[in-house]
Amino acid sequence: MRGRLRSGKKRRIGSAAREARFKFLADATTALVSSLDFETTLEAVAKLAVPMLADGCVIDLVDGDDLRRVVCVHRDPELQAYSVELKALGPPANDAPVRHFIAANTPTLIPKFTDAHVVAAARDARHLAILRALHMESTMILPLRARGRTIGILWLYSSDAERLYGERDLALAEDLGGRIGLAIDNARLFQEAQEAVRIRDEFLAIASHELRTPLTPLKLQLGRLLRQTTDASTHEKLVLADGQVDRLTRLITQLLDVSRIASGRLVLDPEPVDLAEVVRREAEHASMEARKKGSELRIHANAPVVGVWDAARLEQVVANLLSNAIKYGDGKPVDVDVSTREGVAYLDVRDHGIGIPTEHQTRIFERYERAVSARHFGGFGLGLWIVRQIVEASSGSIRVESVDGEGSRFIVGLPLVAGLRGKSGGIVEDA
Repeated sequence: MRGRLRSGKKRRIGSAAREARFKFLADATTALVSSLDFETTLEAVAKLAVPMLADGCVIDLVDGDDLRRVVCVHRDPELQAYSVELKALGPPANDAPVRHFIAANTPTLIPKFTDAHVVAAARDARHLAILRALHMESTMILPLRARGRTIGILWLYSSDAERLYGERDLALAEDLGGRIGLAIDNARLFQEAQEAVRIRDEFLAIASHELRTPLTPLKLQLGRLLRQTTDASTHEKLVLADGQVDRLTRLITQLLDVSRIASGRLVLDPEPVDLAEVVRREAEHASMEARKKGSELRIHANAPVVGVWDAARLEQVVANLLSNAIKYGDGKPVDVDVSTREGVAYLDVRDHGIGIPTEHQTRIFERYERAVSARHFGGFGLGLWIVRQIVEASSGSIRVESVDGEGSRFIVGLPLVAGLRGKSGGIVEDA
């Protein structure tokens, strides 16, 4: 009976230990995925490992050809000062045993870390004093790996002579190390992606500015030639060239807007604007494109609809929606309605062309997305994304209604008077 009781007690203790280990790994995983700032995350994980798995924890990361110490903690507040100093000293520079460990990629368990080990690890008298003060009794050293390479080293040690590590502890530490390595790699990949996006947006801003510079005098020269020419054939060719310059200008503006919006620099300059007048003016500009496609623009915007909006950005919204309707309208009429209801102005642009399948109706408002092949329709896939950004920055909304093969209807709702971002980036309150 006693034997059975002792056996049952051991099983209960073993079960509790397993549950504690599972909970520790679950908590560590939660901490690792809670932030993409991996140094902050590693501090949190180290504080979980101490005291669950160790009395002290050190994490060094491979940084090019060097190691960089990012974490050094101890459970005993009186010994934490030594850990802070140990972190400041950093990992050994060009230390052959450490380099060999990284290359070997093999976890190391030292059940009893003797004073001889301490002396061998010390670089100088002060380092030796710190290591002795931390009372390292048992140590585990594990490589942190990701995508087949060692990206760091995890050091765990016990300062309790009665707490000596064994194979079970090493297995748990290896599991933790694997998760840390993956989290570090994910964080680094995210940071690299963010940097790549920043460089791309910076390039787009510079390229857009440089491309716009020669277009301005070219546009002026074409306008002068159009006014001076009397030859019908030459006039037609100049009109075509002028239209292409306008198209190129719009494309360059879209590229520049990607940079502005991505960096939070889309600033609106609100003023009283007649939406109906903007629609009529932009429809006149788009008439040549519509004629080339065989589409008729049917504008229903006779009564003024005046609101407080950014005039230039509102023109951009109307121009992009008209261009989109003409492009995908399949040569059929495009209907544009302007109305107002309960303090909201509505712009309704409807084509009768190819339509948008239901599964694509959400993503067409995303950057570089489209519902059709770019090979057949061209463009950057930015127009509707920019429209949505401008509309939402103006406290408005946009939605699409479409049936595949039966055309599309884009409906923009804009408050006549709403809080808008001013020139300084602040908010212009409701009047």
